[in-house]
Amino acid sequence: MSIINKKYFQYSDREIPNITGRTEERVFNEVQYFIDKKEKELFKKAFGIKMYKDFVQYVDDSGLKANAPQNYKDIVNGKEYQINKPNTSDTYTRYWEGLKDEELWDSLIADYVHVEYWRFNVQKTVLNGENKNSAKVGNNVSMSMKLSEAWNRFVFKYQGGYNRNNYYGNCNSYRIIKNRLGNGCGVDFYYPYNYYQDAEVSLLVFLNENKESYPLLEEPKCFNLETKNEFGI
Repeated sequence: MSIINKKYFQYSDREIPNITGRTEERVFNEVQYFIDKKEKELFKKAFGIKMYKDFVQYVDDSGLKANAPQNYKDIVNGKEYQINKPNTSDTYTRYWEGLKDEELWDSLIADYVHVEYWRFNVQKTVLNGENKNSAKVGNNVSMSMKLSEAWNRFVFKYQGGYNRNNYYGNCNSYRIIKNRLGNGCGVDFYYPYNYYQDAEVSLLVFLNENKESYPLLEEPKCFNLETKNEFGI
């Protein structure tokens, strides 16, 4: 049971070879395993256990069921909504693009799955240790650029602009990242933007700005992520 499917991995920026071939059932099964596993991980982080258990009952092999509540449909399909700036009459329009786009086959879930799939498959475990796959056609080159781009898209779409420790108190919001020591969260000043504006928002910002629609929502959790470049730093 999952929101996305193998079609999200057929195009160049997120391609997994042989996923649609007649004899590649193993590749498809591996990808589906990562979809199921990583969706579950992501939703538990974003929703908390209570909301996750309530949400997942409306998901089957075809995605979100037709009888799902509207608030869950908004998470999956996207929503345009308004926010008001405190102590003013200013109103701003916000855009949440949703968890999937079946016209462009785009999804923050797919970016996350893509990175995790290749992280485990660029090398294979064999009886005498770890082996790197050799190319039958062409030469092996680094996947770092594609994977870092997918990773950074995921970080931005999942938690961009969400600061759990300071709810936009200074009218600016920043991405939460893991510090270099790995012992806590820090603030990423690489992508600051003014909170009070018309803008597309990340999943965590959408949930935080629409808390009244999600009574089971627990405090959303960042993945303690940091953006990466093609050199992995």
